[in-house]
Amino acid sequence: MLFRSPATVLYRSVSLAPGEEAVFYLVLTTGASPQAVETALGGLMRDPEAAAARARATMESDIRTFLARLPALSDPDPRVMKFYHLAALQLLYARWKVGKTFILDPWYATLGLDSGGLDCYVWDLAYARVAFSLLDPAGMRAMLVALLGAPLNEHYSIEPLHGTGVGPFYAYNPYSFTASVDEYLKATGDRSILHEKRKGKTLLEWLVVLAQFGERDRDPDHNHLIDYGNDRNLLEIKTTGTGTGYIHEVPSPNAERAYVFDTVAGILAEERDAARYAGLIKKFKRDALEVRQAVNNILWLKQAGWYGKGK
Repeated sequence: MLFRSPATVLYRSVSLAPGEEAVFYLVLTTGASPQAVETALGGLMRDPEAAAARARATMESDIRTFLARLPALSDPDPRVMKFYHLAALQLLYARWKVGKTFILDPWYATLGLDSGGLDCYVWDLAYARVAFSLLDPAGMRAMLVALLGAPLNEHYSIEPLHGTGVGPFYAYNPYSFTASVDEYLKATGDRSILHEKRKGKTLLEWLVVLAQFGERDRDPDHNHLIDYGNDRNLLEIKTTGTGTGYIHEVPSPNAERAYVFDTVAGILAEERDAARYAGLIKKFKRDALEVRQAVNNILWLKQAGWYGKGK
């Protein structure tokens, strides 16, 4: 039997006689230099079975720790409990623990260990925000702070080696980040995160910046709806074929801006020095109301019974 890999670095040929058996180990390591990788590889290969046993024990310990943090269900059907546990443990597929190779340990990627995407997108973090805040609040805190380095008014994600921003601004960044921070605050009560500073601003100040995105330059007719432009900022939300696409003044994410304004106003109101934000809180509450009115009055399609894009 002959095993071949097209990649030279992985090439190995082995000949087995009929009925003969052999054990193979595939070892993947990471390191800051070729020497570090070689050292790590040597350590693993001295006793690969023991290394595999340690990894398995660590994984089982992580699973027990994660499940212990879940809210308990009262007298659930065993099938519901199995689904509940499996759903929660999906977060482990996104977790990478590779020491100092990445800017954070653990690092949570948008795509898991079974895929090739290692960047962290704030949109995808928001999808997991409830489980994340319960199962690994410390890890979530670190990822939220790291995402500010993009910064999120310019990019939709960060990469793991340096925390550098990747891609264009995404129209859902303000909603995704605000919802994630709000969930973290509710689950942990840790308001110190709001005063972590990146790129010259605290997280709280970044929430205000994201809430006001586009007010000055993307609402030329002052109708309280943001013109998000073309597919560059709306990404996958588009019409196929020869359609004009889901672009410019669109119901979503314009409607989500009302949630963002209300939520950030609420976060500001809970600050110890909330009085200094009184004017901004009042403005954001008014903005939320005006956005809801604009979405309903301008973008509601009476004949269709649904919302449609403007311009």
